[in-house]
Amino acid sequence: MKNLKALNIGCGPPEKWIPGVDGMDIINFGQKYIGDILSIIFTEKYDFIYLHHIVEHIQDTVALFNKLCDILYTGGLVDIRVPVVPFIHAFVDPTHVKFIPGPDFFRYFTKDSLAGRCYSKGLFEIVKHEKDRFEWEMHIVMRLKKLIV
Repeated sequence: MKNLKALNIGCGPPEKWIPGVDGMDIINFGQKYIGDILSIIFTEKYDFIYLHHIVEHIQDTVALFNKLCDILYTGGLVDIRVPVVPFIHAFVDPTHVKFIPGPDFFRYFTKDSLAGRCYSKGLFEIVKHEKDRFEWEMHIVMRLKKLIV
């Protein structure tokens, strides 16, 4: 069985690192990748990507999902956590550039897109979504089913 490779985007300082997982952050904490997710050239692909409290900080969500398609193996999973509307946690951080109302936000990257088409170059599926550790936090897991471009 092959070893699964995981990446934690927005890994933070070493005390928050997940053992055995490559890290990426905009601040240099000594992790594998340093910089903006959209401009980094990744040297490998991953089976699993942690994207905890990152989506709300990225202006171009379509570009983010296209980047995920570049670095995620087909069949790979993205584990996403975001603060959701209407809770104050979605609004109070001055670095938040978007406000996520719930799982329908992520359906635009699936066959069930509310626009009638997938917005990214890869077709994802929502594996699960739920309230997470806090009432204001949504947890959603998505799988990259196939590339479509």
